[in-house]
Amino acid sequence: MILSQFVYMKIRSLFAVFFAISSLFVSSNAMFAFETRVIEWGQDGQITDLKINDAVAVSSGQMSVAVLRRNGKVTVSGYWATWGGSEELRDIVAIASGELVGIAVDKNQNLRSWGMYRDKLNPPDLALHDIVAVAADNSTGFNGPGHQLVLRADGRPIAWGLNWFYTDLYNIPTDLVDAIAISASFYYNMAIRRNGEFVQWGKGWYVFDDSFVSTLPPPQNLKVVSVSNNSNHALAATTEGNVVACGNLYNGVCNVPPNAKNIVMVSAGTDFSVALTESGEVITWGNDKWGGFKTPAGLKGAIAISAGRDSCAAIICEELASAAPYIYAQPGSRTAEMGQSTYFVVYPTGMPPFSYQWYRNNTKIAGAKSQVLYIENVRPEHAGEYKVEVANKHGAMMSEPATLNTKGILLDSPVYVPCTLVFGEPGVNYMLQVSTDNGITWKNLGTVPGTPYSWYYDYSNIDKYNLLYRLVK
Repeated sequence: MILSQFVYMKIRSLFAVFFAISSLFVSSNAMFAFETRVIEWGQDGQITDLKINDAVAVSSGQMSVAVLRRNGKVTVSGYWATWGGSEELRDIVAIASGELVGIAVDKNQNLRSWGMYRDKLNPPDLALHDIVAVAADNSTGFNGPGHQLVLRADGRPIAWGLNWFYTDLYNIPTDLVDAIAISASFYYNMAIRRNGEFVQWGKGWYVFDDSFVSTLPPPQNLKVVSVSNNSNHALAATTEGNVVACGNLYNGVCNVPPNAKNIVMVSAGTDFSVALTESGEVITWGNDKWGGFKTPAGLKGAIAISAGRDSCAAIICEELASAAPYIYAQPGSRTAEMGQSTYFVVYPTGMPPFSYQWYRNNTKIAGAKSQVLYIENVRPEHAGEYKVEVANKHGAMMSEPATLNTKGILLDSPVYVPCTLVFGEPGVNYMLQVSTDNGITWKNLGTVPGTPYSWYYDYSNIDKYNLLYRLVK
């Protein structure tokens, strides 16, 4: 499951929405004081310590595991690692490992990829930029990359790729404009809305008799913090810490064990299920046909889990499992044109679930309690310093400040803009001043260069008349 929450700040404007270029950076100021381990287990009963001491995210694909490190690099292990491409990735903030291909988000919210099919993804234009989360199908079992799913900063998922059996994977509900989490599989996709409800689209799971059945039944008022699906089943962790499971019953993937309580994250493998408790315990159940999907003995202190087609993986860090979140990718400063839309996004690691509170100029922003702060139709009053507090049950961490600068003029109706002719000695800079009281007082408008002939448009005095202007050396 890939989480990426957002909140709207919506203000009327006649300008069309356009995304400003993002500038998110991986923090280098806050020391990563925790050492991690990444443990992979599953096929043939093998248990492998990947020897990675700075992991912040993990994603299991088909016969491979991808690990995002604090320095923004991606380490891929397993069979498909030999196809390469991951070593070229830099400044990555989110990853998803699929079949024969993996996709990622870099610090500028652009789509990146690795693996055998990295040059054949052909994503649509809307999936290339302003991406905050990614998900990939790792369960097809075919010689192809399956399909890919990304989440844009405005809460809209975008899907593309192979569409096996015409499962309507790309017919995203038109009202799904507030997604905060996404999950992809062979036959259907899932998302969590901003209010905690989940939505699904596609054909559901396949029951081997050329028929499809529906996915998770949507109980009334069910709120979830984590969702995950695979070709055979779907999982959801509720806000109360319970697990809801639906799918094929023959392999036991939906037989949630009694000890699966206080669950904060779920992950669905091909024939098995994995859940993470708030105390860092990893619980597995399902078909053990590969000989090793049971949780390794003594495994504790997990902060993240991922189930792939053939194996499981977990990030282990007992110190971080009982500590406040660590922000590994900070919100970055940006400049936005008036009338455009822009956003800030933060990426934490540690024990989920996380809560968020955004601030502007050290004042709480009402309702801004999500991972992505989405500002629609930028106005002058949006300029300022932004930061976010990320918290879990153990504590909170405040992000580094990021500045939003605004530029341009936003006009909602036809107006009169006063102007004056500027001329002076070339090469000399002058202070342009304006008087609104017939020369009694003067206000500086800014420095202008001397020029034989040019016009200055005074947007600070729109719809005002009887103005005087002068140049002062």
